[in-house]
Amino acid sequence: YTFSLLNSAPDPDQPVHRLFSIPGEPPDLTKPVTGCPFAARCFAVHENCKSQEPAPIAADSVSAACYYSDTFRSLAPQGGK
Repeated sequence: YTFSLLNSAPDPDQPVHRLFSIPGEPPDLTKPVTGCPFAARCFAVHENCKSQEPAPIAADSVSAACYYSDTFRSLAPQGGK
């Protein structure tokens, strides 16, 4: 989810283009959530994401609660975006 969110931000150094959008709605946190609360909006969701919430994993100076954070880190834009 964070990978998609970061990719939806415009880059002022690039020409205007259609921004990446994240389909769906945020989770309703007034109701119990099973699994990852962002599974319904994640383009890379797997069955384990829907059944068990991932624990935060420390990486560099941040942490991520995603079973696939190592994969997404290699895909993330450089420069903190």
